Amino acid sequence: MSALDISKKACSECGQRCYQRQKVRGLWKHPWQDFPCIFLLEEVQVWICSNCKNVASVKGDAEKLDSVIESSVREQTSQFIEIIKAKTGVTNERIAQLIGISPSYLASLNSQKRTASFNLWNELKAIAIDPEEMIKRLDPSWDLLKENLLLRA
Repeated sequence: MSALDISKKACSECGQRCYQRQKVRGLWKHPWQDFPCIFLLEEVQVWICSNCKNVASVKGDAEKLDSVIESSVREQTSQFIEIIKAKTGVTNERIAQLIGISPSYLASLNSQKRTASFNLWNELKAIAIDPEEMIKRLDPSWDLLKENLLLRA
C-alpha cells in the first residue's frame, strides 16, 4: 500500500479508517528498542490513527523515524556526558571508570558514533541532573567515607 492511500487502510488496533499524516516532535510515547519512550529532537512525519494513536508502519516513514529516534538518543547521551564533565570537572576516563564502561566506548558515545542502551542513557541522565549521584551510587568508597564521618560525629 502506498503512502498516498494509507489513510484508507483500517487500523490494526481499532479497525477504524482514520489514519492521518502528522508531524511529531518532542515526547514520542512509543517504545523503541529498550527505550519505553523517546524525546525526539527533530520533527518527523508519520501516519497516526486519530482514533487510537496507533502508528502505521510505512517503509519510508519507519526508516526515517528510526533514524530520528537514534539521532535524538545519541545527541542526548552526548549532552549528558558534556553536562557531567562541566558540572564536575571529571575526565572521560574517570566517568567511564565510575559507570563501568571503557573510555573508548564513552568517547564513541560522546562523539555520537554509538547508541547507548536505555539503562546507560538513564544512568547518564541521572548523573547529569545530580552529579553527586555519581559519587553516591557508583563510588564504593563513598559509603565507607560517609559511615566513618557519621561514626566520628
